[in-house]
Amino acid sequence: MPKGITLTPEQQAARRSEIVDIALRLIAENGFQKTSMREIADLAKMGKSSLYDFFKTKDEIAVYAMEKKFEEIIEQVHRIIDNEPLPEAL
Repeated sequence: MPKGITLTPEQQAARRSEIVDIALRLIAENGFQKTSMREIADLAKMGKSSLYDFFKTKDEIAVYAMEKKFEEIIEQVHRIIDNEPLPEAL
């Protein structure tokens, strides 16, 4: 992100989510090894250095994505245990 621009925590979270979505799409299409941080940055319409402000490596992106998915699964398990209705889209 350009110097001097400060994102709110909500904007940062949304941007991280967008980056992860782009990275996962590229990895699904090209494989992990053939996906570069440059490609991710280009599709996210940001400079590579700005991407590194969010994630230092592809591994970090993958770990973040897995952590978020695990959080969703754990939340769903808690809802099942508590007999709460599940959201429509799993």
